[in-house]
Amino acid sequence: MSDVEPLLDEASPRWRRRSAFICLAIFSCGCLALAAAIVASYFLPPAKNVVGLKVMSLNTWGMPRTFGSEDKSLRMEAIGNHIKKGEYDVYLLEELWMRPDHNVIKSLIPEGYFMTEVGDLASSCDGTIGPDGCSGLAIISKFPFVEIKFHGYSDHGDALWLDGEYLARKGVGHVRIEPAEGYIVDVFVTHTCASDYNHYYRQRQVKE
Repeated sequence: MSDVEPLLDEASPRWRRRSAFICLAIFSCGCLALAAAIVASYFLPPAKNVVGLKVMSLNTWGMPRTFGSEDKSLRMEAIGNHIKKGEYDVYLLEELWMRPDHNVIKSLIPEGYFMTEVGDLASSCDGTIGPDGCSGLAIISKFPFVEIKFHGYSDHGDALWLDGEYLARKGVGHVRIEPAEGYIVDVFVTHTCASDYNHYYRQRQVKE
């Protein structure tokens, strides 16, 4: 056999039509199966052992105006009005430092929702004058809190930077909710040291 002779006989026009028909039939069956699976996913009841939760996390930028925050009153009201829509089951809020801002958002949460108090996710926070001793964390849930815990970080930034990190007491907020009978869900929220120059403390907080 020479190099120029074909290894396979050229297919006849009849075989080509037959092959094209087979490929088209397989492709059509695949499309029908995919369409059936999509339709079934909308109409079939969900599995009994599946519990879905919609969660939103938001940094409220709630530092006092003297620390550089802008339009804080307008933003807090807008955040509260957004949460009021009840589009999510759980809201995780960071940098909600001040008690008045906490009260504004709490007054706007949907009826039947629950929100942690100012001191629930902090070591010792008043939040009336400044963020001293506060974590800035808050959780809003469609479901009652079964348990609320807070773990404060051991490292809190450098007092020499005068950025407020040393005075704040950031940590990890932890709540337990029961979105369905017999299903306990642990929810966590945290906020670490900000700014690039605080990377040392931020890394230590993350490791903790």
